[in-house]
Order: sequence, then C-alpha cells, then structure tokens
Amino acid sequence: MALRNLAPGLWCVESSLRVGAGFHLPVRATVIRREGGALWLHSPIALDDATAAEIDAIGPVRDVVAPSLLHHLFARAALDRWPGARLHAPTSLGKKRPDLSIDVPLAEDARWADITIVAIEGAPSFDEFVFVHRPSRTLILTDLVFNMHAPVGWMTPLVLRMVGAFRRLAQSRAWRLAVRDRAAFRASGERVMAHSIERLVPAHGDIVDGPETHDRLRAALHWMLG
Repeated sequence: MALRNLAPGLWCVESSLRVGAGFHLPVRATVIRREGGALWLHSPIALDDATAAEIDAIGPVRDVVAPSLLHHLFARAALDRWPGARLHAPTSLGKKRPDLSIDVPLAEDARWADITIVAIEGAPSFDEFVFVHRPSRTLILTDLVFNMHAPVGWMTPLVLRMVGAFRRLAQSRAWRLAVRDRAAFRASGERVMAHSIERLVPAHGDIVDGPETHDRLRAALHWMLG
C-alpha cells in the first residue's frame, strides 16, 4: 500500500476488501490537496501507519468524505486518525451509521472552488455522490461504474458476470434494481456527462485516463442515460 500521484494535487491509495468467501473487491481512496494545502480524503479505506504518514507528509487532512450509503466502513477510523477533519456524507447515512456525526451534509449546491458535486438521484439505496476535480478534469466515484480487469477470488468473476461488469468499464445491473425514479437517475447522468472529463477514478477497478475517457464513460452509462 502506497500513495500514488495521479496529477498535480491528486493522489490515490489502493487495497483489497474481502466481501465474502471468494469475493474480493479492489478498493481505492482518493486524496485532493486543496487551496491552502489542506487535504480532502474521499472514500477512506483501511490505512496502515506508513501510508497515513505519507498522506500527512503532503498536508493535513481536513475533510473526510463518505460518498454513499455503501462507502462508509472506514470513515470512523479516518476521523479517529485525523480528529480535526470534518465528515461530509449523505444525510441518509446518519440513520445507517448513528455512530457517525455528519458535519457537512453532501449537496450539489455545496460547490467548492475546485470540486463540483453531482448527486446521483433516483436510487435511494445507494444515495451516491460523485465529484469532479476541475483542475485535473477528473471524475471521482464509487459504485456508479466498475472497471475490474483482474478480479481476485473464485467468486468475484461470477459476481461481475452476473452484474454485467466483468473485465470492462460498465455500470452494474444492480442499479436497475435500485432505481426508483428513472427520470431523476437519467438527469443525474446527464449532469455528470456535462463536465469535461479526461480521467475517471473509480473505487473499484482500473483508472481510465486520456482523451477517450468521456466517450468511454458515456458508453458505460448507456442504460442510465437512456
């Protein structure tokens, strides 16, 4: 586990999470150094002391983001490690994790100078928010798409085939079961695609980088976009 630089002011750290017997997911946390030098930590994973020290070396963590109802497992550990940080999360997470005190509810109108938030609406069981780091034209997300080309574990390929995301950039079919408002879901996708995106950093799978990123993402979201 080591901090990996993706662009000026943008890093990630990667690990693996055992979900069940034979089912493993690659997981990724993303770090942005904001104006003034403070750090923004998205979807924290289990960090060892050495990696945490690498993060501390580039700046103080001031914001921890639990971006959905599925990506919050290690938020408490991150807040304990960096007690001066504020927690940004969906309001709905408060019911699922009463042990977490949400300092800043995520909302699209909470526009930072360098980060734009897009709420993925219409699927309340996910309640995912995605983020565009405008200086690097990077889209940061968790479960909106997968891009796993080297699955680990005997069960993982089976699950990925079932959800239509085996060794390709794709949106899991689980979203089709979760969506309750198709029009709101589609509108969310169009708001994502309205941004200039040259890098995609998913929580699960390979990073997509280059001028074709925007077109590849639109193809992956074909069901969402209708």
